[in-house]
Amino acid sequence: MTVNLLHDRLLPIKTPDLYRANQAILCTCQKYNISLGTWTSGIDKDTYDMIFSIPTSSLKFYQSELFLKSLRNFWTQSGFLIAEEAEMVGYQIRGISAYSLVFRLQTVA
Repeated sequence: MTVNLLHDRLLPIKTPDLYRANQAILCTCQKYNISLGTWTSGIDKDTYDMIFSIPTSSLKFYQSELFLKSLRNFWTQSGFLIAEEAEMVGYQIRGISAYSLVFRLQTVA
């Protein structure tokens, strides 16, 4: 059984900014012809920042650094500030911790 550890920190709403930031991930995946598996996005309950979690296991491919650079550029060109980027435990899979690359985005006013 897989447990998403960020799920409880996210509001069950979708905003236009969240939709635009999600589109950036989807477009970048299409550009590199990859699938990230079970990535997560949502609005943080406490700060209202956008949170994106990508399992690090899905970032183990030849062009992963180019993919991440392209994604970061796409977000910044779309008017988002990457306020935080960190690798942390994002999932529990059968009691074993699995790491994710977590981004905290804010809309540039």
